[in-house]
Amino acid sequence: MVQGEHRLYEPNGEIKEIRPVGSYKSSPPGDVHREGGGVDQDVIVFFNIRGRDGVLYELLDENRKLIGTLSYADFLDLYKEQQGVAQ
Repeated sequence: MVQGEHRLYEPNGEIKEIRPVGSYKSSPPGDVHREGGGVDQDVIVFFNIRGRDGVLYELLDENRKLIGTLSYADFLDLYKEQQGVAQ
């Protein structure tokens, strides 16, 4: 954690963990949770993400049904698009 407060929530919305500045944590593969920031300050989190078959994130609905994925290529495309907008 670089700045602010990183909050992890259970799928039902209950707080699971609060990670303060300076903490270094790891979530196990397959850990289902939601993420957010604290209320007083913007959050900056340094991520190291590893995936299988190019998938970094799986997006689930309220019933834990897979509704989408995010890959390295998706993030790269978003970055390129963002750079085009900024120019």
